Amino acid sequence: MRLAAWILWPLGAVLVTVQGLGGLLPAPVFLLLDTAYAVGALLFVRALGGRRDPQAAALVLAGPGIFVLAGLTGIPTAAAPASMLLNAVVLLAAAVVLLVVAVRLAVRVLGPAAVLGALAFVVGSTVYLVNLVARWAVVASGAAPLQAVAEERYWQAHSYLPWLSGEPPQLGVALVLLDLLQLVYVVLTYLGTAGLARALGAPAIERAGWTLAGVTLLAAVVAPALPVAGGIAFGLSIPFMSTALPYALGIVMIIRNGDAGAPAPQYVRPSWTSRRPTTS
Repeated sequence: MRLAAWILWPLGAVLVTVQGLGGLLPAPVFLLLDTAYAVGALLFVRALGGRRDPQAAALVLAGPGIFVLAGLTGIPTAAAPASMLLNAVVLLAAAVVLLVVAVRLAVRVLGPAAVLGALAFVVGSTVYLVNLVARWAVVASGAAPLQAVAEERYWQAHSYLPWLSGEPPQLGVALVLLDLLQLVYVVLTYLGTAGLARALGAPAIERAGWTLAGVTLLAAVVAPALPVAGGIAFGLSIPFMSTALPYALGIVMIIRNGDAGAPAPQYVRPSWTSRRPTTS
């Protein structure tokens, strides 16, 4: 079960990436695999004991939820406005789930690290909302054809971070700004999860959060001098990456809570300096 826990999220990432690379799988085959993955994720969380802690289960399922639904909508592009809007709804739903769980965990733990972690999710989600609403604004304003032409150059971090030649049009500037807002959101989810992990006594996930945030920002900064860094920043700021560390934290929480017959955990911090919560 523990081995399967660390395979579930990467498997979904591979599935949605393969489909996003131009529909490499025939539609019936992908639908079958997508459905099997969704059912498998739900059964796995139930078997692991996720019902005892709905918040941990929500952290685990946020990522698979994106993979299952975003695989159906495809890569967001103004060339397919309806799919882009549906994709925005899926990403917004996942962001809301992470935000709500982060806030609830901060209330349960009542520690400074947890509060700062939840605050990172609040700020990041606010920033990300601008990105997602802008997608609807593009379609509603009739500018989708114009954006579709500009996307290849201005909505890919591996292209614009090493800088673009010539004077960009206003639409190009807007697309880069929106993509940078997405980068900020994902970085803040890394930092926010690191704060929650510290409060919940998961040091490995805390270190991973700081590391991913630092690498993403560093890659964006050095991209003009090192073009490959732009690709790294692009890969680490893909929206579904915002669910990677919360997924891991949710798994740790569920496993730590013990057997399926245990009651739902109540996290209490005995002091403001304690790193690990007690459960009862």
